[in-house]
Amino acid sequence: MAKFDKTSILAQQKNITMKKNLFVLGAAALVLASCGGPSDEEMNKAAQSMCDCVEKKRAEADPDDLFATDDMHFAFCALDVAVDHGVNCADESFAKALDGKCPELNELQKEYAKTAE
Repeated sequence: MAKFDKTSILAQQKNITMKKNLFVLGAAALVLASCGGPSDEEMNKAAQSMCDCVEKKRAEADPDDLFATDDMHFAFCALDVAVDHGVNCADESFAKALDGKCPELNELQKEYAKTAE
C-alpha cells in the first residue's frame, strides 16, 4: 500500500473546497448581475409609497413629540419602502423617481442619502 502524507491530503482537500467556493461565488455574482436593479415602474411605485407614507406620518404626528420630525418620518418610511419594494431610498434612481412624484421630499432624500453612505 502506498503511504499518503496527511498534510498533502488536507492541502488537496482545502484546494478543492476553495475552488468549489470560488465557483459558487462566481455563479452567484453572475446571477445577481444579470438580475439588475428594480425597474422604473417599481421605482415609481416605491416613490409613491414614500410620498404617501411621509404624508401619513405628518398627519398622524403629535406636535409635542420631539422625534416627530420630517427626517425621522423619511427614515421610517425608507425602511418600509426597502422592505415592501426592495428599493434603496438613498439611490440616485430613487431620487429621480421621487422627484417626479413629490419633489418637496427631495431635500429629505438628499440628507437621508448622506447618512446612508
